[in-house]
Amino acid sequence: MKWKTTDGGRFHVLIDDVTVRLDFLQREQGDDVLLRIDTVLEEQANESAELLREINAHNASSNMTRLWHSHATVMLGVDVTREHLSVVEERVTLVANEAKRLRGLLSPLAAEAALAPRRKKRAPRGSTTPDTTNVEPKRPTRYRPKNEA
Repeated sequence: MKWKTTDGGRFHVLIDDVTVRLDFLQREQGDDVLLRIDTVLEEQANESAELLREINAHNASSNMTRLWHSHATVMLGVDVTREHLSVVEERVTLVANEAKRLRGLLSPLAAEAALAPRRKKRAPRGSTTPDTTNVEPKRPTRYRPKNEA
């Protein structure tokens, strides 16, 4: 295991050809400290429907690591709170092992065509508000209303 620090205070650890980054974060108000352990899985990844489905499936099934897509990059990581800093070495190894496993799986999905940008509904000419006669009200997809079983 090799490690180095950068000017920003980040640590980089190399485990089996996987570079894992450790970054201490602190809330602006208060003294809560969080250690983010992450690695880059895919660079220049298109935000395709299949890739986002796979990210969601991983996040729903994993209780430790999380995937996210940000600025054309797919990241894998885990956050460690102050109370759990004793398990940092185990979490670094976990992230490195998961990265090796997921790189081959996500590469083809990241190369697919990106989703088309969402189109905004335009107001009819001469109207100041959009026509909403045939639009059903959108409900949150994560939670059910109380009156539904």
